[in-house]
Amino acid sequence: MIGGSHSRSKGARGEREAAVAVRAAWGLECIRAAQANGKHSADLVAPDGRTIGVYLEVKRYARIAPLGWHRRATAEAPDDAPAVVLLREDGDPHWYALGRVDDIVPRCLA
Repeated sequence: MIGGSHSRSKGARGEREAAVAVRAAWGLECIRAAQANGKHSADLVAPDGRTIGVYLEVKRYARIAPLGWHRRATAEAPDDAPAVVLLREDGDPHWYALGRVDDIVPRCLA
């Protein structure tokens, strides 16, 4: 059971770190849903327990392969253009965007 406890603790740390990043980059106050009342399935919510306009699921891993693709795109991108990697699995009709929290959303809201 040591692995499970370690995993939950790492997940909680990741959620707290993500909340700090969201506040800094987006100016949105949020907390871990577990701190609100435990009834929410989103990982981060507003302090009053409501969603903050988007459903935020937090994942933290030692290594995430697509981040290597993003690092390469960042190295190749001009200084004034944040890198975004578009991803799609075979058979999935939807495309997904991978970019840094502090790069993408502020530009979208501008």
